[in-house]
Amino acid sequence: MRYLREAFGLDRALAITSECVAAYTERRLASGAQPATVNRELAALRRMFRLAEERLRYRPRITLLAEDNAREGFLDPADFAALCAQLGDADLVDVARFAYLTGWRRGEILTLEWRDVHLERQGEDRAAVGGTIRLRASQSKTKRGRVLVLRDELLALIIRRAEARRLDCPLVFHRGGKQVRDFRATWERACAAAGMVGQLFHDLRRSAVRSMVRAGVPERVAMAISGRRTRSIFDRYTS
Repeated sequence: MRYLREAFGLDRALAITSECVAAYTERRLASGAQPATVNRELAALRRMFRLAEERLRYRPRITLLAEDNAREGFLDPADFAALCAQLGDADLVDVARFAYLTGWRRGEILTLEWRDVHLERQGEDRAAVGGTIRLRASQSKTKRGRVLVLRDELLALIIRRAEARRLDCPLVFHRGGKQVRDFRATWERACAAAGMVGQLFHDLRRSAVRSMVRAGVPERVAMAISGRRTRSIFDRYTS
């Protein structure tokens, strides 16, 4: 929004012509912005005009750029292990590992609470042998709840988090009882140290889906686990 505001913030809507939009696109690309970034800006501008079109009876032609990033942004298991080794912070490693296994969004992970986790326990020692996580609709970006079954590595991760559980903090993933918030600086340093400059946390989400499909998980199940509603994005992640 900042770049749109700087370029068009004082203009009348009717003054923002298709030529103005094309010139804006050229300036943003020349400044070093990636096509995907510019597209998000153009999509926002196009949305504004669509909302106002009924009253304005006008909308400029806004053409999005071609994006050649459908197959980028994945981590194979070896790369992910190297990245975790550089993260250092055990709490952040657990956040990253959960994302790599489930494909959940960052916000969904960081707001997950223990009231949403159910561990099945058996035996005299009451050892956890399974369980489920129920993501509430209010915590999901798509506003649809979903259930995640805990088994194997994912179960071990939640058991490890249970050992670090604090009575004064309802969150599954926390740092010393405080909510994990902005860790971009730590993430970027770890990526640089692991030789993966530019890797995004969101890449873990893409990697999780691809790993599920390659492991033989039905696409419908992989979409449900990761919380995807449309096939278009899913196909990009698995191509």
